[in-house]
Amino acid sequence: METDDYLPIYALAEWHFCPRSAFLSWFGAEREDRVSPAYQRMRDFHVVSNEPARRDKEHHKTETAVRLLHRELRITGRADAVEWDGEIPVPVEYKNCPDEPPRHIVAQVTLQGLCLSEMFAVTVPCGYIFRAAERRRVVVVFTAETRAWVQAGVTAFRAALPTGLAGFKQVRQPGCAGCIYRLHCWPEEWHHV
Repeated sequence: METDDYLPIYALAEWHFCPRSAFLSWFGAEREDRVSPAYQRMRDFHVVSNEPARRDKEHHKTETAVRLLHRELRITGRADAVEWDGEIPVPVEYKNCPDEPPRHIVAQVTLQGLCLSEMFAVTVPCGYIFRAAERRRVVVVFTAETRAWVQAGVTAFRAALPTGLAGFKQVRQPGCAGCIYRLHCWPEEWHHV
């Protein structure tokens, strides 16, 4: 596998949740989708953000389905939305998550912020997670530590690629039973679920 290809932000974010799932999603492994009502609501929100659009309201500009690129890190992806705070682009990701967002969602928004920083040659200090259930935002501050942590994740993901699936460890956790890739990790336990 080529280790210098542009890597997708969604897989790099997933790395911080489960490395095995990150590889399987990037590689395009067979999935076993189970659509919960909460997940379906998120799909509906993402349909709205799938088409590029722009809204201007007074001095506030919002764009949806914004393509992202970071040439130095060699990563690419798409932001659900980007809001402009003057000259500063702020990424917005639509998710159903707790008040304290999980690491992989923080990683996703931070990677989006890194892309926007490079693309527009500005410092992007934060991003937002829009919680669909309550229709409110959670702020993700891009600290130096958070930026370094997600960049280390990009390096680790890229370093694991030459070994294929073996380089992406399985992480046993409560969410395994509902994982769309569970049959690739723990088939003896979940084939009956």
